[in-house]
Amino acid sequence: MSEEKDLLKYAFEDTPTVFQALAGQRTHRVFKGFSKDISQPEVHGGTGRTLEMKGPWFEPGTTPLTWEGKEVAEVEPLTELETALIMWAACGPNGIVGGDIGVNENLSTMVCMAGRTIPGPCNDAAVNIIFANDEGTFLYKPTYNRERPVEIETEEDYEKVLKWFREGTIKLSDKRPDIDWSVMPGRPLGIYQVNSNKPGSTVIFPVCGMAHELINYYFAGFEFLGWYLVDEETMKPAGMEKWVNEAKYALHMPFTIRQYETFFALTEANPVGMTVQNIRLAAEAMGLGSWNHSTNMDLIFGGFDAVARAVGMKEDQFVQTKGLGFTYSTINGGNNYVGIPGVLEGKGLPAPWNKSPETVVEEIFHDKYKQGHFFSDGTEFFALDKGPYKPEVLEAIRKHPKSRIADWCVDAAKAVVRYCFDKWGRYPVYFSDFQNPYFMIEVGHVDEKYYDTKNISGYVNQRIRSHNSRWHRQLAAMKKAA
Repeated sequence: MSEEKDLLKYAFEDTPTVFQALAGQRTHRVFKGFSKDISQPEVHGGTGRTLEMKGPWFEPGTTPLTWEGKEVAEVEPLTELETALIMWAACGPNGIVGGDIGVNENLSTMVCMAGRTIPGPCNDAAVNIIFANDEGTFLYKPTYNRERPVEIETEEDYEKVLKWFREGTIKLSDKRPDIDWSVMPGRPLGIYQVNSNKPGSTVIFPVCGMAHELINYYFAGFEFLGWYLVDEETMKPAGMEKWVNEAKYALHMPFTIRQYETFFALTEANPVGMTVQNIRLAAEAMGLGSWNHSTNMDLIFGGFDAVARAVGMKEDQFVQTKGLGFTYSTINGGNNYVGIPGVLEGKGLPAPWNKSPETVVEEIFHDKYKQGHFFSDGTEFFALDKGPYKPEVLEAIRKHPKSRIADWCVDAAKAVVRYCFDKWGRYPVYFSDFQNPYFMIEVGHVDEKYYDTKNISGYVNQRIRSHNSRWHRQLAAMKKAA
């Protein structure tokens, strides 16, 4: 639609600079239709459960910040275009990475050359976005295909944002996830999250898989850094005795399994945090409200068993929330989420789609060298024979001995994963394969009247006040005419 083209042009050319957006960036927790300090029971429009502030920790009645949200005629969800721009800002495609790592500096650790609006360890593209709105729950998993170093350079490129969104979004459910504050009031979700996941909001859960990078970096750690893994319970090599005891492999830096996994759990959390900041900046630039807060990973992934204390439920009634429907196993009291069958399948174990530890390692290794990928011995590069290097440089890289991971590193990685799986029955051992590092963010249309009524001036800027006239009225009129 021509109006969508105009709005894309506006988004890329006329929204504020990053410094202007940072200067005005404020959290807005009150979207159209939201409440604050409710004095009467309220039915959550997304889950149907009753929300009520009740108990010895609440002061009954209204407060100076009570806002029932009834003065707004109707909630106002994000449009497809608004959602597409938010998702693209979070982790969308933006070109081909530079690949500026020396061959002797562990170039072979690169997982792919697909650039995104966020970085990732070894460019593993491990972050994807699950989001929910009034139309259901979705996975945003954009394409890995890239055409040039910078994908969006001219006005003709702006429409790619919508194309990537439409082609890379998978519907997981017709409903929002069954998550709200009343599951266990004030426990898995804080009291300040009473409005979470309500109609009109787009609630966003960034998720990342860590098992792939744990294994991928074994290759690099063994060959280039001299690392090896030890079992902290025995302080002996974790399946790596063969290589540790032979001087030619020069393995001299021990890491316990817990140390290694903790390092990568934190490393993989960094890009998740970056998606949240990108979303905040995009929302600010567009005149939308954003509200980021912590969450409970088991609750949103679907492994949370709770004793319900919600109004209308019997005392000690048991509730199991399905959340986002991740496949998981519970071993030694911890849940290991390995993915969503058919749409987001990770490399953790046990998983129905992963046959064995050895198979998982082989797949990660061979993905680097199959036809069309960077280290392939064939003629294709990234499916389109396009990448960061000049042809003669690429050919020389492929011929260099350090461009291919040594066979012994692959064998050692298999031994470590097999050791962990045989001893503990899972991989990773101490962390879930899929993580949501307690980050979620909600985006919606700001209830200007709340801030005009309760706050001093300055909390509703001109971008927010003019949002509807710029982003909605003309588009609605065109759709009605069509």
